[in-house]
Amino acid sequence: MLAVIIAHAVTSFTLGNIGGILFILFFIVGAVYLVIRRGLEMRRLATEGVETTGTVVEKYRRHRGVSRRRGVRRIRYEYCDASGQKHQGRAGVSWEYYEAVKVGDPVKVVYIYLNGLL
Repeated sequence: MLAVIIAHAVTSFTLGNIGGILFILFFIVGAVYLVIRRGLEMRRLATEGVETTGTVVEKYRRHRGVSRRRGVRRIRYEYCDASGQKHQGRAGVSWEYYEAVKVGDPVKVVYIYLNGLL
């Protein structure tokens, strides 16, 4: 009886099942890769990062639902690197920070400087 069940399971394992398994496997591997990459970026910023002060140039958010606290809150900022070149960046921020900060306020920026390239 057990042999019949195993034989049926093997013969019913189709290409669709393999495709689904491969899709899930690639999704998991991709997610692990992104988590590891982000962790390495954070460690590099902590060890090699150059701290400077930038300026908030824009606040914006995308609403999700009716609550003020829902949605994505971002700021856009500008800063100058060690060579004096101006750069822009964006960052997601907490609701509390978004409510407190104003355009023109200073913001702490940490970046990695590599032979004139960021």
